[in-house]
Amino acid sequence: MEKVVIVGGGGFVKCIINYVENDKKLQIVGYTDMHDNGEILGYRWIGTDNILPQLLQQGVKYAVIGVGLRLNDSTLKRKMTEHVLSLGFKIPTICGQNVVIHRGAIIEEGVVLRDGCIIQAGTVVKAHAMIGDNVFIGHDSIIGKYAHVVAMSNIGRDCVVGEGAMIGTACTLLNGVTIGKGVLIGAKSLVNRDCLESGKTYLGHPVKLYERKNG
Repeated sequence: MEKVVIVGGGGFVKCIINYVENDKKLQIVGYTDMHDNGEILGYRWIGTDNILPQLLQQGVKYAVIGVGLRLNDSTLKRKMTEHVLSLGFKIPTICGQNVVIHRGAIIEEGVVLRDGCIIQAGTVVKAHAMIGDNVFIGHDSIIGKYAHVVAMSNIGRDCVVGEGAMIGTACTLLNGVTIGKGVLIGAKSLVNRDCLESGKTYLGHPVKLYERKNG
């Protein structure tokens, strides 16, 4: 088994531990964080990120990022990922239970596929994206780097989800729609058209651009 360290010790790390344990090829050596958060599901804090070069020298070749997006803000996850890669670690793809990946789908490095998701043929899930529990992604779609498709969402065929975008819980994207870079789609939205304004929020049934009112 290959040894792996989990980088980050927040609440989401408990989910990551379960997914990593599902991969019988990886053995967790512990987690790093700014502070000792105590034992997490049987794994101890082994230090701050300053210990990572030492772990690499000791033969720990793999690292998993233990944080997700903060809504559609991928800044922290990107920073941690780039730091870990610059040190020389590899970031594996992590799969939960009952994940279905069709032949012809492409899953890049560092992707997290959570329990019960289905990825159809011809779809590309780009590096460090996260696909939530029971998400369905139709054939020939593209999920961008650092994007997050949250639980129970349905993505139609030939859709594009931009880099760092977030699709909220139980959304439906109709066939062929495009979501722009860093866009946030509100939970339970029906997306029947392109949502292209970078960094903006769209929501509703059907979806509309959300305009924050002053006062």
